[in-house]
Amino acid sequence: MELAQNLKLKDGIWFTDHNSAISYPEEGNDACFQVEDSSFWFKHRNACIAKVVENYKPEGMFLDVGGGNGFVSSMLASKGTR
Repeated sequence: MELAQNLKLKDGIWFTDHNSAISYPEEGNDACFQVEDSSFWFKHRNACIAKVVENYKPEGMFLDVGGGNGFVSSMLASKGTR
């Protein structure tokens, strides 16, 4: 299945060949990764997202765009969202 031009699926993640500079600092993901499991905010956000997905189950493909470290995707997968 093709979602958009120039996207390629690798290990369950869609990538593009086009790269551009971003303003998010490279160490930003590392900083979040260190606190996600113990942070009230990250846990609460995941609970809110899980409730929305539970109440409004998507039909067909479900994409987590801008997946960051995969904290939300991991939670959704653990709840059976595919």
